[in-house]
Amino acid sequence: MKNINKNWLEKFLSDSEYGHLTFKKLDNGYPPFDFPDNIIKTVKEKQFQTEEENVIPLFLGTSIAGLLPIKYSENLKLFRGQLIAVLSKNLLSGYVYGLTIYKIKYNSKFEQKRFSNEI
Repeated sequence: MKNINKNWLEKFLSDSEYGHLTFKKLDNGYPPFDFPDNIIKTVKEKQFQTEEENVIPLFLGTSIAGLLPIKYSENLKLFRGQLIAVLSKNLLSGYVYGLTIYKIKYNSKFEQKRFSNEI
């Protein structure tokens, strides 16, 4: 992982409320992106949708493609009552803007906390 993209990670890991969480991502549906192997696991669809204690689904947010994996971007209600994480990234430059934790209510997401790459 490039140093320029790590400020969000340091902020997240040191956060008293969310820093203990780990992430899960689908085994397909994402463009390439860097993420620390020790806090993410790759899962099949059923496990991605299933609520797990201290493990939350990871989405990739882009200005070009929107929310990835696409098949869930219009159907967030599958995660109702759960936390999800969105890693915001520029697909052209590779720059990561940050990570945002959301709580899903109905088919909408409500920001809980943002960990930006800004110093």
